[in-house]
This record gives sequence, structure tokens and C-alpha cells, in this order.
Amino acid sequence: MWKEFRDRETVGYVKMISENYKEHCDNAEVILLDTFKDGKRLLSRKIIRFTEYFGTDPEDGIGELKEDFKDNYGKQAKDLIDLAFYCADGWSRWSADERIESPSDEIIKDYFKQHGINS
Repeated sequence: MWKEFRDRETVGYVKMISENYKEHCDNAEVILLDTFKDGKRLLSRKIIRFTEYFGTDPEDGIGELKEDFKDNYGKQAKDLIDLAFYCADGWSRWSADERIESPSDEIIKDYFKQHGINS
């Protein structure tokens, strides 16, 4: 099940794969659609592995991500899905697993359909 996020110029969809943030594994799939001030759009997809965002202590790492989330969005993260969106909303979109620059409305619609997103 996808959860939708809207933040400034970004619409994001997050689906949890595994809530085990203590081991290196795929934790979430995140798809972002950015619309920039000049009207250009970027569609990106990233697999989030929480262990890539913190050091050797998972509890400290998740705690730091929660603090960063609050600093960035002004509210507490409700769950790991929120943290996955935060991870993808930063620099991760530039190292995305898939990127489509300037997609048309039809490409976006087909991409969302392909991934099971009804928007």
C-alpha cells in the first residue's frame, strides 16, 4: 500500500518493504515527482536502505533521522514510512535508482500505473 506525501513542490509515494532497519536490506520504495519553479519536472524512484543513512548503531541512527525529520518538516515522524520519505526527499533523488527528466503527463500516468499507484 502506497502512502502519499505532499511537500512544497514534491509529491511522493512510499511503500514499505521491510521495517527491519537494524540489518542492511531494502526497507522502502519511494517514487517522487518534483515540479520545479521553471515548470520542469523530475520523476525518480529510490529503494531506501536505512543502514545507508547512519553508522553502526541502528538505534542512534534512527533517532538521528527522527530528529532530522522534525527539524526539516517541523513535526514528528509518525513511522518508518515518514522517515523513508525524508531519506528520499534529500540528496537521494540525485542518486535515484531510476530518473526520468521532463516526463510528459502520459509518461507519469503510465509510470504510476506500472507501480500500482492510483493518483
